[in-house]
Amino acid sequence: MAKKDFVYFLKINEKENLSLAFCSSSNNTPNTAKMKIQQILLEKKIDSFQLSYLGLLDYHEMDASVIDQLHFFEKHGEVWFLF
Repeated sequence: MAKKDFVYFLKINEKENLSLAFCSSSNNTPNTAKMKIQQILLEKKIDSFQLSYLGLLDYHEMDASVIDQLHFFEKHGEVWFLF
């Protein structure tokens, strides 16, 4: 089974740019994934933000070159951010 993540637009209110948040779909629902993302943001002292659900990302057809870009992500276990 291919890896899949729930994906959210992340707007941190004091910043102008839009970020992405990812959470593994294994053992999560979109709601529990959102709660895990929110918890990590609060632990990072980011308390003014908006999360908007985009959908389920299936990496099945991902370009192989993406593997070389993973260093851009901030990783927290099953939750990853692209700021």
